[in-house]
Amino acid sequence: RVSSPAAGRYTHWRPSVKGRSGQTSAAPGHITPGEAVQVHQDETETIQRAKAYDPDALSTLYERYYQGIYRYVYYRVGSATLAEDLTADVFVKMLHGIQSYSLQGVPFSAWLYRIARNRVIDHMRRQPEKTDLSLEEARVETMASGETSLEQALQRDELLKAIQVLTDDQRQVIILKFIE
Repeated sequence: RVSSPAAGRYTHWRPSVKGRSGQTSAAPGHITPGEAVQVHQDETETIQRAKAYDPDALSTLYERYYQGIYRYVYYRVGSATLAEDLTADVFVKMLHGIQSYSLQGVPFSAWLYRIARNRVIDHMRRQPEKTDLSLEEARVETMASGETSLEQALQRDELLKAIQVLTDDQRQVIILKFIE
């Protein structure tokens, strides 16, 4: 795991070639400052290509950020299908607004999370009131989402209940810090 200056978050990255000394990184999961600069340059190049609507660059950004955005949205809304829909909306909005993204401004990941946060807020505002699922509906939703472990489902449900008790600002911090 490395801290990417461009993304401002930890991301997985493994160099595919050996360094000038003929060796790879000092230890698995650690990179040199030169490699961190390379990650930043790769991110910058990918964003520039995405601004030109290069399908490969857009695909790279989607693959790089989809899981994190999905998890963030899921723990805000509590529904797998709704999280998938809202996450798709985030990437559609990314596509429409990528020209306005400034490389000198906030990290790209922060820009995407802001879009996700705004999309979740918009969705919540349009909902008349929160409805609770019956145990049977929750069980069907859990089975439909592909979760195979009952223990994982119960842990997720406990986490969702605990997060819902927090204020919106507290929830935002917890989700960004621990779930992403």
